[in-house]
Amino acid sequence: MRTSRRFFLSGASALAVTMVAGGASAQDVIADILKSSGRGNWNDQFDARASEGGKVASTLPIVSVQTVAYTEQAIAQYQNIVAQGGWERVPDTKKLQLGVIDPDVVPLRRRLMVSGDLAQSAGLSEAFDSYVDAAVKRFQARHGLPSDGTLGQYSYAAMNVSAQVRLGQLQTNLQRLNERAGTLGNRYVLVDIPGAQIEAVE
Repeated sequence: MRTSRRFFLSGASALAVTMVAGGASAQDVIADILKSSGRGNWNDQFDARASEGGKVASTLPIVSVQTVAYTEQAIAQYQNIVAQGGWERVPDTKKLQLGVIDPDVVPLRRRLMVSGDLAQSAGLSEAFDSYVDAAVKRFQARHGLPSDGTLGQYSYAAMNVSAQVRLGQLQTNLQRLNERAGTLGNRYVLVDIPGAQIEAVE
């Protein structure tokens, strides 16, 4: 069984498999995230698959046949999201966090529901309750951001990248994964410069 250890030089990653970001507007967002002083620490762990609560429980190598399958599943999901019109932009002028009651929480809830971070049953109230807090933390963990549940500049920037751009990133990453999966042998070190991480696989 092959396992991997990931060493993160920062907590920044674009989405699913972030070997290289695609699209100029997405690159600008990623550059802004990388400049964030609180983007993550050496001991932070992020992965293509975040389990419930935003915690990561996987030693699966990034460049593997299984990751190809997960990326294909994500592409199918995002194609469906794009076909249905994507998601609306979340107003980014206020700091939203647990306990806040604000009309801007309604589009935030809709955005989190579309991406699957918040259950539809949570409803569309203006309250930033514990359900929204947990959903925001899941979203932040999946995007390599500090999962503090507070919406600020970098969380808004990641959230407001369009579904079409995210789909393009997944498609680009799938092509790169297909070129490499199964070709690196049983022991290797993968350096992901855009994601600022190193993965050792044995």
